[in-house]
Amino acid sequence: MKFDIAVIGGGIVGAATFYKLQKRNPNLVIALFEKEEALAAHQTGHNSGVIHSGLYYKPGSLKAKNCIEGRHELVSFAKEYGIDHDVCGKVVVATEEKELPHMDRILSIGGKSLWVSRHQTQALHNSDLQNPLVQFEFPHPLQEF
Repeated sequence: MKFDIAVIGGGIVGAATFYKLQKRNPNLVIALFEKEEALAAHQTGHNSGVIHSGLYYKPGSLKAKNCIEGRHELVSFAKEYGIDHDVCGKVVVATEEKELPHMDRILSIGGKSLWVSRHQTQALHNSDLQNPLVQFEFPHPLQEF
């Protein structure tokens, strides 16, 4: 069999590349090759499952833009194909003094949708958050920054 394009690797990058190529070029014959018996058998299948918001990247950077655009696309894809997902927000916690400067930076990036509640967040995650110095809860995904 002949293919116009062959994508090697069935992890998230290979599968996403295949999907985008197929959507943009519906008349091409595209193959996705994976050496394992199933897709996402390595790192992709063992990740945390978090849809990243770009909160840790410099505002306007390619990494931040990629996270924002990718998140929108991933949520749309999940809705379109009936894939369970939860857009639940984010909790950022500093547990050591040396982490506080990073918290200021994160707060400045995500501050538009900031809601701070140590008591409520600690009640939800009491066993994980012994003595947080500072914590921020971003109840909705960040839009653009």
